Amino acid sequence: MSEGERVRRLAELKSFLEAKVRSLEEELTRTRELMDLVDALLVEGSFKKLEPKVVAEVEREVSRTPLSTIDGVKLADFIVEGNTIRVEPSPELKLEVSYPPLSSFLINKVLEPMRKKDLESVRAGEKSEDGAFSYEISQEGNSLKALTLKNFGDERRLVELKSAIKWTLRRMYERSIGKTR
Repeated sequence: MSEGERVRRLAELKSFLEAKVRSLEEELTRTRELMDLVDALLVEGSFKKLEPKVVAEVEREVSRTPLSTIDGVKLADFIVEGNTIRVEPSPELKLEVSYPPLSSFLINKVLEPMRKKDLESVRAGEKSEDGAFSYEISQEGNSLKALTLKNFGDERRLVELKSAIKWTLRRMYERSIGKTR
């Protein structure tokens, strides 16, 4: 094989490899999008539980639990005091309030339905206005500084909220470092 044929053959192989890499990258992107969809559906499905009829409110001591990724990256402190939850993201993380999981999932699919359900209970006279679920998002610029949830209710809701918040923060963190699955 002459030098010219060898160079031409190597150029063809390089072109083939570049096309293959582009194809695999596109397949990987689509696979990650499908994984995101499956993750969201799984999380959404895990929150469709039957409501207990009446659960007594339990006095809670102050507890501070770190929320971390599987890799051990601390996402936030999850602080429960009485019937209030405060979530304080780790200051070194740059979690922007504009990242979709915060509004599209946590607010629209978890917090707002809880708030609306409690408002209906207030209207029906089953709950006082002071006892209705509410939430507040604190931000500095576009960075999430804290999430405060008041009158969250029973232990079932506490577990549900903790799970949804951890999932949301993990997705926001992945987005902040450019690792979207």
